[in-house]
Amino acid sequence: MRPFVVNALGVLDNPNLRREPDIAERTLAAWQRSWEAVDDRSIADARRAGIAALNLTLGHVAGEADAFEATVRDIAGWDAFVRRDPATLRKVLDADDIAGAHDAGQIGLVYGFQNTTMLGDDADRIATFAGLGVRVIQLTYNGRNAVGCGARRWPTTRD
Repeated sequence: MRPFVVNALGVLDNPNLRREPDIAERTLAAWQRSWEAVDDRSIADARRAGIAALNLTLGHVAGEADAFEATVRDIAGWDAFVRRDPATLRKVLDADDIAGAHDAGQIGLVYGFQNTTMLGDDADRIATFAGLGVRVIQLTYNGRNAVGCGARRWPTTRD
């Protein structure tokens, strides 16, 4: 087997594409429909880099939208996007999918979150999201909630 790369935190977009979010996106959900910035160049760049899979940030990151609903919609959008191009993209559910994507010349997408706002106060949503294919939940931009406070620095009495 030839070597391959797994990008542990990434996106699959072309940063040169300018997609203007509508007003609802700007005020409600700062990170939605990111598949619209995926084009032939971004796929070709990922292939040239030897990427077999990447941890794709999706779901609610910021904004006033209901985090759970926005995240479910985003997952559904990415699922539809992957289904439109199965020769190029593969949703990764386990390690075999990474190897399979590599062997088939596809780019595997490992669905991941950078916070836990979409869980709200319901820990059972972890199982819901796992059932929808989410495999990574990290606490990078987590606000104060039942999980912790992520990477933020909170003021102390010295501040």
